Amino acid sequence: IIEYGFGTGVAITTAGNACTFKDFHLINTTVSAPTAGAGISVSTGGGVGYLYSGISVAGFYRNVDHGNGFEWTMDNCVLFNFVLSGLRIANPALPDAGDMGVSNCQIMAGPTRNGSYGIEWDSGGGLRLHGNKINKRGSVTFTIGVFIKPDEGISTSVFTITGNSFENSTFGVYTDDTGQAGTGLISKISITGNEFLCTSQSIVHSRTQSGKSSQLIIEGNVFTRAS
Repeated sequence: IIEYGFGTGVAITTAGNACTFKDFHLINTTVSAPTAGAGISVSTGGGVGYLYSGISVAGFYRNVDHGNGFEWTMDNCVLFNFVLSGLRIANPALPDAGDMGVSNCQIMAGPTRNGSYGIEWDSGGGLRLHGNKINKRGSVTFTIGVFIKPDEGISTSVFTITGNSFENSTFGVYTDDTGQAGTGLISKISITGNEFLCTSQSIVHSRTQSGKSSQLIIEGNVFTRAS
């Protein structure tokens, strides 16, 4: 167990490639909700070929901020009690270099901190989400399960969102570029075989310009309205 006791800042920062995080628990012990920072932050200049396996991270502004790199995997991890997001995915230097995968993970808002996004995709390249549970614990608020935010002028393709469970968030999968010119392109999006139990809408594509999301497949999902 690794404990971190500050409302801002980063507990673990890396800038290399081919790093492995395995079999530990990282927790922010502050009572008040953090206002910045992350539990694990992958910064510019690295982030390629990482492996996250069997870790749990709790209580940070962003629990894991993979802010650079591609071809990494996260499997069998637990991210909970975050403020802004359980996992942020970005690759600003090469926004169509992805090939990362998140599988068999539990990403939970709460039990004591309100959470905005389970996963925050910030023009990070193609993405595979398979077999994850995205939910909340306790009576906290939880806004979006997966938030896809395409930056201006980027072009990214291949999102496979398959076999996941989205429960008790306001929205399940939400694509939005409000406040921008909306020039980013995202395509080849497959949302299949998931379970949605959301309080408002399960899948939302809110783009400033039409035609900037394409080749979208939505099939075989189970939709139920949460109370």
